[in-house]
Amino acid sequence: MSRDTDEANDVFQPTELDEGARSWLEDQLAAVAATPTARSRTEGAPTETDAVSVDPGLRAMLEIAERRGATDLHISVGATARLRHHGRMQTIHDFEALGEAQLERMLTSTLTARGRDQLDTEGSADTVVELRSGMRVRANIFRGANGIGAAFRLLPDAVPLLEDLGLPPTIAELATAPRGLLLLTGATGSGKTTTIAALVEQVIGPRPLHVITFEDPIEYRFSHLTALVTQRQIGEHAPDFPHALRQALRQDPDVIVIGEMRDPDTIAAALTAAETGHLVLATLHSRTAQGAISRIVESFGDGRQELVRTQLANALVGVVSQQLVPAAHHGRVLATEVLVATTGVSSLIREGRLHQIAAAVDAGASRGMQSMDRSLAALVRRGLISSETAAARCVDPTGLRELLR
Repeated sequence: MSRDTDEANDVFQPTELDEGARSWLEDQLAAVAATPTARSRTEGAPTETDAVSVDPGLRAMLEIAERRGATDLHISVGATARLRHHGRMQTIHDFEALGEAQLERMLTSTLTARGRDQLDTEGSADTVVELRSGMRVRANIFRGANGIGAAFRLLPDAVPLLEDLGLPPTIAELATAPRGLLLLTGATGSGKTTTIAALVEQVIGPRPLHVITFEDPIEYRFSHLTALVTQRQIGEHAPDFPHALRQALRQDPDVIVIGEMRDPDTIAAALTAAETGHLVLATLHSRTAQGAISRIVESFGDGRQELVRTQLANALVGVVSQQLVPAAHHGRVLATEVLVATTGVSSLIREGRLHQIAAAVDAGASRGMQSMDRSLAALVRRGLISSETAAARCVDPTGLRELLR
């Protein structure tokens, strides 16, 4: 049986808490259960200026997740909480599933009045919780068919070093560009935000620059840098990404960091900022560099695509696509695709020959480029991942087999 099959069988396996952790958690949950449940969603809700007081039972569960070294905690009505540890989901059976009213009170304690309104009107809301250790936790509170639920992502209390993340040196070089657009792409949970934070901390931060970040929500905090870093949260400091970007051009930035390019207005504003002399770092959901460029162009109607291709050809610095892959022995490792916007690549974009970009990446090793499949093959040869895992995560299975011969 392959390791991947073994890993699949491990999903949702129970995890046990030590006696001290179990006793502490039971005390916290007992305090929650003793709290009256008749309070409405809005009664006593904190205002925008109130400090959010996180429910002690929820805080205890998050601190258990921190102790276990988990990356995520998932909670939903009537189901046992689950941790994600080294990419695998694990069920915690040491405490009972929570009911709707109890979980509603627990989860909405993380939200301000604006966040509660957003939850009620849009069905979900994002926030950040800080634990007593100083660790920050990103939260998405949502409503579904079974009732309220939440996904929590535990963020390291310090920004990891680039070399510890396993990023190729080309990526740091791209972040030294004086202007242009550098894209970080990948699926949700692939570490894009962490990569950008590492670039800000170690490549951009030591220089005397003004960096403005737009995030939803703010995750990592930056301090003690030579650069001046201004962090703004969408929904709190600006209504949306396009509005925030238009404001930023009047705030004398050198570098602009965009948490996510979600829509054509944000993409257009990012391209304008990159064309007007700023370095723009932005994330996008895409599996490959070619897919990221195609998605940007196809976000616009036919009448605007030629102009957008021209803007992108002029502004693009590079594209980094990444994914976290289950390691052969323990944890996860990072696989990356790197596209450098050479003259040839810019010509392909300008002329609409986007289908040839993957071939340009394959041919660009001397310029620091690397395809996702070459990255996966290199991890297999180093013994960091299995060939079965690489085959499950690759772009071209036939091409991967050739690389592994």
